[in-house]
Amino acid sequence: MKDKTKDILLAELKEAKKRIADLEQEKERQKDEAIIRRMLVEHSRDGIVVLDKDGKVYEANKRYADMLGYSREELLKMHVWEWEVQVSSDQVKEMIRTVDEKGDHFQSRHRRKDGSTYEVEISTDAIFYRDQKLIFCVCRDISERKKMEENLRQSEAKFSKAFQLSPNLMAITTLDKGKIIDVNNTFCSFHGTQRENLIGKFTADLGLWADPASRDFILNRLKENKKVYNIETVMRRINTGEERTVLFSADIIILQNEELLLSEAVDITESKMAEIEKSRLEEELRHSQKLEGIGTLAGGVAHDFNNILGIILGNAELVLDDIDENDPEYYNLTEIKNAGLRAKDIIRQLLTFSRYVEVKKYSINLNPILEESIKFLRSTIPSTIEIRYNLNADNDFIFADSTQIHQVMMNLCINAAQAMEQNGGLIKISLENFKVDEYTGRLHPDLKKGEYVKLTVQDTGPGIVPEIQDRIFDPYFTTKDSGKGSGMGLSLVHGIIKNHNGTIAVHSTPGKGAAFSILLPLAPRNNSISSRPAESIPKGKERILFVDDEISLAAVAQKMIEKLGYAVKIAVNPEDALNLFRKKPDDFDLVITDMTMPQITGEVLFYEIRKIRKDIPVILSTGYSTLMNEEKAMRIGLTGYIMKPFKLRQMAEIIRKAIDAVPPSA
Repeated sequence: MKDKTKDILLAELKEAKKRIADLEQEKERQKDEAIIRRMLVEHSRDGIVVLDKDGKVYEANKRYADMLGYSREELLKMHVWEWEVQVSSDQVKEMIRTVDEKGDHFQSRHRRKDGSTYEVEISTDAIFYRDQKLIFCVCRDISERKKMEENLRQSEAKFSKAFQLSPNLMAITTLDKGKIIDVNNTFCSFHGTQRENLIGKFTADLGLWADPASRDFILNRLKENKKVYNIETVMRRINTGEERTVLFSADIIILQNEELLLSEAVDITESKMAEIEKSRLEEELRHSQKLEGIGTLAGGVAHDFNNILGIILGNAELVLDDIDENDPEYYNLTEIKNAGLRAKDIIRQLLTFSRYVEVKKYSINLNPILEESIKFLRSTIPSTIEIRYNLNADNDFIFADSTQIHQVMMNLCINAAQAMEQNGGLIKISLENFKVDEYTGRLHPDLKKGEYVKLTVQDTGPGIVPEIQDRIFDPYFTTKDSGKGSGMGLSLVHGIIKNHNGTIAVHSTPGKGAAFSILLPLAPRNNSISSRPAESIPKGKERILFVDDEISLAAVAQKMIEKLGYAVKIAVNPEDALNLFRKKPDDFDLVITDMTMPQITGEVLFYEIRKIRKDIPVILSTGYSTLMNEEKAMRIGLTGYIMKPFKLRQMAEIIRKAIDAVPPSA
């Protein structure tokens, strides 16, 4: 019995020791936990303060003391309202009284020891410890966050202001479907609608993109580079459908965790048009410079070439006048003369094209001009191109400049030939009478009612596409390859026809050739220079001084004038001519002088001769001169003006007219 009691006591003792060990272990664990909790509190990034029911600091960590600028010991002696800025002591006490275990969360402002303040975010909980209510507060300094929020707010305000006041079109849309989130005032004005009519709509549904492929291209670029800059594209106005050229830029931005597209478009339509206009003017300038170069070249060629033609034509006329028409050589000489006259016309055309010859209109037969043009064209157009013509007009008298009409034919037919040069083809030329009356006048509202002649030049080439038919008469417009056309041909033709009170139109179907129709008003027949009866060549016996530095031309001119009965002395040097005249001024009844000569021009020679003898008639002859024309010659007092090469009849008439113009008493 005694042993049994002993065992029981030993067991209880053992159990008691175990319980004591467990209690010691629990005490150590709690002590460790308290240390860990204290460490957590002390090392928290947030300030922690515990207040009693009267608002006095019960406990605080170092972080909170540092936030306020006090030591922990100083803080343990303070009440919360000593640093609380926004809430009074009474309000603090009321908050402590009413706070429960659910706690509270709010923002306030605290005052540091140095007097500065900062923004703070506070979370509170009510806890009960040793039968008293304590307020556990976690305080976070949010000054930097508030500053960032304010900066962000200001930045957003600036962005919003810049967005709305931007002179460029700006929009924020979703990246995937182009849903409009916001647009600025310029965007609304551009499209002629209100902002509320656009928000929530899709750009594709509104038809903003004139070319959807352009939008797809821009989106692909955005996916690759996250931005695009100054891509030229075309946008369509919502209210009018008008297409405008813009420079489009865009960037992907993040708003509320969503990728959005911020886009900006600059309307460059006017500047683009100005750029095109500038390019057009520059092209016109280049063409004008080319024409000026052609004109300069034409002048130089005309002077020398007309002198040569004068020798050829003069000698041909002299020989033709001396042989019988039945002589076998008569035909050959006639051909030489005709070729020379044709060359003369070509030079005149060149000068007319270069605007160096004054246009003179006469009542002329159109048929001979067309036949001569066709004959000339046949020698210049490839043999793979056939020319057919049917000139059936009963009345073909028009008031026109023959050289310009020839120029019209050359331009139209050469254009047609160039269109068919690869595969060959046919040019049809027709001439017929046409009446503009009440019925046909509807088709030609710019023409007066009356009788006209209709000239048609038709080809079997590829034709002209409808898109450019309204532009083919514009200056410098051409569809030819570089070097094959200046774009001036049809413009020149149009100008000539309009200057002759006519009209020109084109009718063309792609693949079926083109036809140019010209209407020119008829002229009275009795005014035609072609209908004047031939008169005898006027002659005389007066004495003439002929001056020209071209020896051969002076020699042939002497023979021509002597054939008319006049006594002629020639001088091939203007100084010799002046000395000869100065010695015996009364030995001459007329002086004929070339304009372009070395040392002394014909104009200067004229002035010097008139100083010696005021009444002497002087005729000026020239192959071409930029310094002299017929109007100026008459204005400075010259008696006559004649262009080389001159024919015998022409020379005879101007000599007789000049001599007869001198009063008998002179």
